[in-house]
Amino acid sequence: MIFLFILNVALFIIITYASYLNTKGTLDTRKGLLPVAVISVVYYLLIGILGISGFTSFEALNGIAFFFGAIFVLGASFIEKRYGTRLSRLAFKTFAVYLVLELVIFNFNAYQLLSVHSPVAEELDISNKPTQSSNGTETEIEFTDFNKEVGTVNIIAHSQSKKKMVFDIDYSDATSKSYRTGVARAEIIEGCKKSYTIPINASGELGKIKFRFRADANDTITVESISINTPIAFKFSLVRLIVIFLIVLLKYALCDSKSLSQPLEENEKLCTNCVGTLTAIFILIALMLILAQRSGGLKNIRRDFLATSGNQITQDIVDAFEHGQTSMLSDVDPRIMALENPYDRVERESIPYPWDHLYYNGKYYSYYGIAPVLVLLLPYHFLTKHYFPCQWAIFIFMAVGIYFFYKLYMEYMKEFFGKTKISLVIMGYVLTQFVSGLWFMFPTPNFYELAQSSGYMFCTGGFYFLALSGVIGKRKIDLRYMAVSSALLSLGVLSRPTLALYCICALLFIFAGALKIRKTGEKKMLHFLGAALLPFGVFGAIQMWYNFVRFGSPFEFGIKYSLTVNDFVNAQMHPHQVGIGFYNFLIAFPSFRATFPFFYGDVQTFNPNGYYFVAVYSAIGLLWMAPILFSYIYGKKAYLLSQNEHKKLYSVMLIAVCVLSPFIMIASIWESGYGIRYKLDFAWQLLLGALTIAFIIYNNCNNEGVKKLLTKIFYISLIISFIFNFALIYSYATAQGAFNHAALDKWLCLFERAFEYWK
Repeated sequence: MIFLFILNVALFIIITYASYLNTKGTLDTRKGLLPVAVISVVYYLLIGILGISGFTSFEALNGIAFFFGAIFVLGASFIEKRYGTRLSRLAFKTFAVYLVLELVIFNFNAYQLLSVHSPVAEELDISNKPTQSSNGTETEIEFTDFNKEVGTVNIIAHSQSKKKMVFDIDYSDATSKSYRTGVARAEIIEGCKKSYTIPINASGELGKIKFRFRADANDTITVESISINTPIAFKFSLVRLIVIFLIVLLKYALCDSKSLSQPLEENEKLCTNCVGTLTAIFILIALMLILAQRSGGLKNIRRDFLATSGNQITQDIVDAFEHGQTSMLSDVDPRIMALENPYDRVERESIPYPWDHLYYNGKYYSYYGIAPVLVLLLPYHFLTKHYFPCQWAIFIFMAVGIYFFYKLYMEYMKEFFGKTKISLVIMGYVLTQFVSGLWFMFPTPNFYELAQSSGYMFCTGGFYFLALSGVIGKRKIDLRYMAVSSALLSLGVLSRPTLALYCICALLFIFAGALKIRKTGEKKMLHFLGAALLPFGVFGAIQMWYNFVRFGSPFEFGIKYSLTVNDFVNAQMHPHQVGIGFYNFLIAFPSFRATFPFFYGDVQTFNPNGYYFVAVYSAIGLLWMAPILFSYIYGKKAYLLSQNEHKKLYSVMLIAVCVLSPFIMIASIWESGYGIRYKLDFAWQLLLGALTIAFIIYNNCNNEGVKKLLTKIFYISLIISFIFNFALIYSYATAQGAFNHAALDKWLCLFERAFEYWK
């Protein structure tokens, strides 16, 4: 029977090859190929009929599946030959490949019984066996003196929680009289019939067999029936079809399409519409992620906005400000005050206190920025007497930030890279959004993510209006945009103090604007400096006052007084700790595992011989998540190729924003330890610098063949980036329990199974 399967596969490959030649119009040069293909189709029909009639042990549906697959591929090739376009031929070839993959690889378990001599389907008698497991207890269903040849096992079971059920199967076969423990495993998804049946790859008859299963706490698993040698049905996956088509069609659009091969300056509207559509999709995905982590999904959203409590930012700071104070309203336990070192986590372990708040001079404060409180949370509570829901604040800030980045990116491209191919501009945008770190804000929307998301919004908005202000490029200087930019960048610091680095970088842009005014005389210098620097002064004064009234120093943000995982007052920096951050954020290698999402990365601390906090043990370096970062190797070459008259000044600005600031941020993370969400502060800047170098080199290349090769490399980089980023985000979200309600858990299991096709 194995021979029969091999023959079926070989003939289907011949049919597919004949169909491919037919679409190219060269089938007539292989005169013996078409008769073989037609005979193969008839053969498939025959074995299907024989299977249905019971004359052969070959599963009837296998023959029927090959028959209809062959009919489609061969018939469609003749239609394509006569009426097809280039795009439709590509779609046909893609679908033909999909059929081959489905029939030969993705459904290979459907041929499992071909390896069993005269398989007999049989339902096992479990009437006198224990069939239920509850609240973490393990149950065993055992059959001794079994002596049956088994090709598949079918388990029908139900779970109260509707989650995935795991059965470990022990058995003995011709190679071992004793049990081989855990040699097989069934992961059953309720409602997915194909998951009920798994292949058993034993040698000869099974002497005995045992099924072990354990329900989670507050759950019950009940086994309804167990059968052997039940055929595994064919399951054609729409998910796999969509993925394969997207990969091929995206390759065509981004690498071969004439429309997207135009320079940006020749069809600016098309490029803007494409990137704008992608932006809308990203915002929609962000909304879906926020809804997914809510157990109610779309239900009871109104209830979120009627909240009577919140977290450190949405409630504690709001209440403090409404009471006219900067310290939190909660009283400090006298036992905290009496401690020799309240910042030592072990000393305060048995005393209640608000986690990750600041403790100073007998009062609690908050380290987290006040900008989101001032612009949204406080006004909302003042007007409604309810607290703004944290997850929706994060969504709003991130959605606006995504939009600001879209506008910033397109403004930057139109100003400096008008000759760049539209497809490269699109791929660069998608790459930047993939690696920016924004996707880690939604699965666990807490006050940490709230501070970062508001900082992201103000930072991207600040740089966007900085680009509009005309201090660089061909635009005339606009004082209004300059003032808005400085205000937004300042609010970024009031959201997240580390973003002060970008305010320092903004001074370089202001310097460039001053040089431009001095050269052209189009604005009065004093007016320009006032518009550029006054917002920094105003918001800087607010921050310094806020620091002073709390800690007695305008330059003390207070993080060292945190009641958190470490004593920051006495913590000391060591070079090893700085190196850990650089490795995990930039270099950490991905590893492959045979479980979805297949690629993982582990945080490495390299035996620090000291305390180093790791929030989440997931890391894949940005160099692998965005291979285009290797463009930095060619930074000097890009500088030499650039024809911009201001390239010296612009290079300093680029290095400051896209290299030095991110590197300083990564180095400073040693104190807080590794957290994957920190990428939002520096990842998109790093990639924007790499894209700048890559586009300069591309635009100055005169060899069209090399340009096409670079485009394909860019596309491959995009696919690699998506795979690694998706894997990291997916594993992060599931590890954090972000999508842990029953309905979504089932859909995620079905999604995973589409790719773990061998289970």
